[in-house]
Amino acid sequence: MGPAPLGESWQRVERRLEERGRAREPAPAAIPADIARAQAQLGTRLHPDHALLLLGHNGSGGFCLPPCYGILSTDEVVTAWRTKSKVWGDTSPPAYAPEWIPCACDGAGGVLHLDVSRPHERIHEHDKLGASHLSAHPMWGSLPALPHRTADALETGRYPDGYRRPGDDNPFLLWEDLQITRHRLRTVGTSPAMTQRTDTPPAWDERTQLVTFLDYARDTARAKCEGVSEEDARKAPLPNSPLMTICGLISHLRWVEHHWVQVMFLGEEPAGPLTAATDDDPDPEMRTAVDIPLPQLLAEYEEQSARYRRLVADRDLNSTAERPIGDGRHVDLRWVVLHLIEEISRHNGHLDVVRELVDGRTGV
Repeated sequence: MGPAPLGESWQRVERRLEERGRAREPAPAAIPADIARAQAQLGTRLHPDHALLLLGHNGSGGFCLPPCYGILSTDEVVTAWRTKSKVWGDTSPPAYAPEWIPCACDGAGGVLHLDVSRPHERIHEHDKLGASHLSAHPMWGSLPALPHRTADALETGRYPDGYRRPGDDNPFLLWEDLQITRHRLRTVGTSPAMTQRTDTPPAWDERTQLVTFLDYARDTARAKCEGVSEEDARKAPLPNSPLMTICGLISHLRWVEHHWVQVMFLGEEPAGPLTAATDDDPDPEMRTAVDIPLPQLLAEYEEQSARYRRLVADRDLNSTAERPIGDGRHVDLRWVVLHLIEEISRHNGHLDVVRELVDGRTGV
């Protein structure tokens, strides 16, 4: 017996949310004009099931599909597709095809996508490292199957593919991954969902430990942006630090990573707003960030992080940088990673303070 129609499954999910007194609900519906605009920007028609999904809910609201995926709005579909295509489309062979259209994301660079060239294909995953962790479970058999199995889990308490349904005291629909080693319950960006991060590496070699802590620091920065409004993301609440905004700090982290990895370590030519820095305007990347939507800044930051992983994947930690630092010495890749951990962690403290001052949220 196949899955129920999308609309029927969503009604079951919504009833369960209402019964449990959820503060967050799935987003309202898209309109046909939203679908048409997205298709024009993608250069292809959406999968019919994807269009039906958006006509039911144009985005995630506070609701996550198992294990940690929020439904993308029409605008977010286009942004995620462009980011994935830019980061992974220029590899040889390409690791992301143009006909792979994202339908949901975990906010940390991973997406669920549908191949529009194969209308009867299963749901596929492309995480921030370009990998897929989906099993052969029927819930991934089609887009209608996913909310169908989600509704079943909410109603019966049965675990769909190893993901325990949220407890009644959980204010958001985040699904506990029983396979703890995957560490994948992450939803960030402007979604109101909460982020679970890990500083425990899957292996104990030096490189894995360093990369785990670097990802943990990055994920913490993204987590501190969850649920903030666009207006609050542009506020500078510290009287003596007029550039210290959430948008400004995320932009700074993105361009600092670009500077140390691509300019200093790999020797590429400087690019971006840092090239315009002067004594009178030392942080143009922070000043100009208030004119850029926070979701775009976060997507660009994740794009930069994915590019870093790909560019240095085959470099030894003892490899030396192409450009010298101020004292004339050439640092190694190990130092660059440690410096990025230091830099991001320091600014996470700034994000902590700014977030509390602009909207009162603490404890991220």
